[in-house]
Amino acid sequence: MLQEKDLHCPNTFGRSLVLTGNPSFSHHEAALVRHHTLYTPAGILIENATYCAGENIAGTFDYHVYAPRVISPDLPVCDGPEDCFWLGYFHDHFGHFLTSTLQRLWHIQKWQRHYAGYVFPNRRISEKNLPFMSRIFEILNINETQIFHVPENTMMRNIMVAEPAFIENAHCYEIWGTFMRELGRKILGSRGTAPEKYPVFLSRSLTRSPTRSYDGEDELTSLLMALGIRSCHPECLSLQEQLAFWDSHAVFIGFSGSAFMNAAFFENKTLIVLNHDGYVFGTQRMIDSIAGNRALYLDVSPFLELQDATSQRYRITRPGALGAEIVTAIRRLG
Repeated sequence: MLQEKDLHCPNTFGRSLVLTGNPSFSHHEAALVRHHTLYTPAGILIENATYCAGENIAGTFDYHVYAPRVISPDLPVCDGPEDCFWLGYFHDHFGHFLTSTLQRLWHIQKWQRHYAGYVFPNRRISEKNLPFMSRIFEILNINETQIFHVPENTMMRNIMVAEPAFIENAHCYEIWGTFMRELGRKILGSRGTAPEKYPVFLSRSLTRSPTRSYDGEDELTSLLMALGIRSCHPECLSLQEQLAFWDSHAVFIGFSGSAFMNAAFFENKTLIVLNHDGYVFGTQRMIDSIAGNRALYLDVSPFLELQDATSQRYRITRPGALGAEIVTAIRRLG
């Protein structure tokens, strides 16, 4: 058997800086929508309006800004609405929604400011907000009819741009953790009893269109169940049910994925995150840092075989051996 210490992930995808202080914000009398972001009338990028993320290129950290820094400021096609708040790129995926779509809304909670509209520049996959989005906007007192798309070459007037408090795989501010935990408390309402100490496995086997899938996960969860480790399918639960589940448990195990983003709503959880290679996402490290979690990140590639590179489908080759390593990790964490 491999020793659990040999499975530690040695690398971080991107980076995981946690910053103190408050993010900035700025008011712009005029800003041009182009490349899914905002520019000054002179064509200079307003960087805090842009979708950015950390990544690794040839082993070196790169801060990827998804827009050119200077453009030719052609005449705008139309004037946009006034007195709006810039949401930025709107992600429908659960994990990216929490870490990126919400990344500027700390400003709403901290300053209790509200605006005539909340605008985003991209065409979304879904025209309707999913229930978990609606619930979060409701808590933030944002009327969903005030959230709308603005097309390219729109000139926005009197728009507020808040610095993102969380940049995926790059950095975040401590205030983002405060913001997310306050959201979690309001979603949950009354809290339950003390969390159960027995560990639970967050299964991905029922996830639709997963980023990565693992054949043999059902066999693994059956083996874990025999050892007293229950499993859960987070995608079958509403947002409130997911948070109630996290509130009622203390130890979570599973393959890296958006189900672990729920840790942002809590503090002091214990996580064992299984990774398909030796890299831990910087996003996960930042969430665990600001939440004060005890976390082990394990590289379980010795137990996986890649079946399809395009769909990132893996097969668990030795479920029993992987289960034994999971139990070793749980015992180590106490």
